Amino acid sequence: MKLTIEADVPLVNDHVSERENRGQRNLDEYEKFLNTMDDKRTFMGQKTYKMCLPSSPSSKAGAFGSIEVDTSKRVIRRSSYLINTSIIFETIFEEFYMPRLKNYCIDVTKYVKGVRSLFPNNFMRFKNCRYCRSHRTIYNKVLDRDLKVVYDMENASFSKANTDNFSEELSKGIYTEDQIASLFIQLYYISILCNRSGFFHNDMKAANIVINKAIKNFKYIGLGDIVIHVKKGDLIPILVDYDLVSFEVLDENHPASGTSLDFSFFVMKISNKIALRFLDILSLPDFKEEVDSNFIRYVFRKYMPNVE
Repeated sequence: MKLTIEADVPLVNDHVSERENRGQRNLDEYEKFLNTMDDKRTFMGQKTYKMCLPSSPSSKAGAFGSIEVDTSKRVIRRSSYLINTSIIFETIFEEFYMPRLKNYCIDVTKYVKGVRSLFPNNFMRFKNCRYCRSHRTIYNKVLDRDLKVVYDMENASFSKANTDNFSEELSKGIYTEDQIASLFIQLYYISILCNRSGFFHNDMKAANIVINKAIKNFKYIGLGDIVIHVKKGDLIPILVDYDLVSFEVLDENHPASGTSLDFSFFVMKISNKIALRFLDILSLPDFKEEVDSNFIRYVFRKYMPNVE
């Protein structure tokens, strides 16, 4: 039976009617893709398209899926629906989310491989990406054979005292001013070089960053001639949640309603109360602008002595 949907607002004008029609087209496309999955004996090299396993008792649900929250595990399971009810009516569905769903494993594998070649300590390994069948309701319509993407990834919170993200920790005020400045500087370095290299996270906010301790000595290199030395035990930022990554700027119809300039996006999401304390760092030039290494080094050294 063909799925139908009803708009979540009254039909008061042509704009709303157009939105409802777009939603039906998008849901039809999604159902067609699910039919294609059913018709294939293999998909994306996957021999079977099985029912999803139940979520782990330690899993935490979010808007797009769930993730295990267990600091004792080196590797955790994450699942993502990617397509949710808020997206069905929007043009971004056909422009970003549906193509991403079809190529999720390929795109995210490519992104993780690329960014880890630059910053192996700040991005998590990603493996065993696959699709599975699930049941879900969208606008009161049950999709008997809905789709989830499931994969395993390194645990950014491994050995931490808790599973709090950077946003939660900033709100608790557990870091000193110098520690926050150091983390902001590292995020600047990481985001600028990744963007210059054609890798865009597109959702780099504090809630998608985990702070943990470096497990070894290493150096940040590649941003001009600026080098940052990190010692074992120092606090470092680890970027997680790669659902919205891209290999080009997506300023128009951005999937997270922001900008692909990752550091600018990060600054947008930081509270004014915090931002005002670190204006010299947060106002540094983005990757599209000319970078004066001497000036950036000067700002870095105000907070980090281990910069050369």
